[in-house]
Amino acid sequence: MNWLIIVLIAVLFLIIFKKEIEHKTTKILLVLLIFFFISLLFSYGTIKQQNLDLKSWEGVKVASGIYFSWLGNALGNARVITTNAIKMEWTPNTTNSTFKPSSQTGRK
Repeated sequence: MNWLIIVLIAVLFLIIFKKEIEHKTTKILLVLLIFFFISLLFSYGTIKQQNLDLKSWEGVKVASGIYFSWLGNALGNARVITTNAIKMEWTPNTTNSTFKPSSQTGRK
C-alpha cells in the first residue's frame, strides 16, 4: 500500500510540473525514477514472501540483495528477448504471399 502512495505522488508530480519538465535530462531522470519505483513494486511480492524485517539493517541488506538479483534477472531476460527479436527474419516471405514489391508490378 505504501508503494502505491509513492507511485501516486510521482504521477501527481508529473501532472503538476508538466510544463516545467522540458529539459531532456529531467525527463530521463523522471523515467528512471518511475522505472525504479515500478520495479520495486514488482519485486515487493518476492521480498514480502521472505518475511524480512525492513526496519533492521540486516533485513534491508537481504532485501536489497533480493531486489538487485531480481532486477538483474529481469534485465537479462529483456536482453534475451531483444536479441531473439533482432535475429528473427522480419521480411515477408514472397514465395508464400501475394505481396509484390513495386519493382515487380511496374508501379513506382
